[in-house]
Amino acid sequence: MIRGFRIDERLIHGQVAVAWCTSLGVDSIVIADDQTATDDIAMLSLKMAAPTGVKVVIRTVEEAIPLLNDPRIATKQVLILVRKAQAALKLIESVEAIPEVNVGNFGMIENGRGRKIIDTSFAVNDEEKNIFKKIVELRPQSYYQMTPTLPQKKISELI
Repeated sequence: MIRGFRIDERLIHGQVAVAWCTSLGVDSIVIADDQTATDDIAMLSLKMAAPTGVKVVIRTVEEAIPLLNDPRIATKQVLILVRKAQAALKLIESVEAIPEVNVGNFGMIENGRGRKIIDTSFAVNDEEKNIFKKIVELRPQSYYQMTPTLPQKKISELI
């Protein structure tokens, strides 16, 4: 069962490993990121950053689609992580079981590329803004939330 879907440029870090994995009760993390899936050192680092007992699977976006559509996913408690808005859009267009999108830590690493800050750790350029509008069309309940203890803010109201 897909318990969460998060766009986060840092993928696995303290907030994800401790707060989100615990809050969602996950036993597996699927990272769908083309760059990471071809970088052995990044894959090793992310697997080491995961909480003990949580399996990490790293695939390209295209490879993640059949994995996430496999009926056996229903036997797991899965958190999906992506780094880019375009990857998120591709996955929600291709995987019906994704309930909503949670955004945190987006657009800050490469800030300055025509990005406008729209919340504490959420910045977009015009292209990304349009992608997020499409995401909201497909998953209207999508939200921005840094940690599970902070209030959710609907993306539709931020964009």
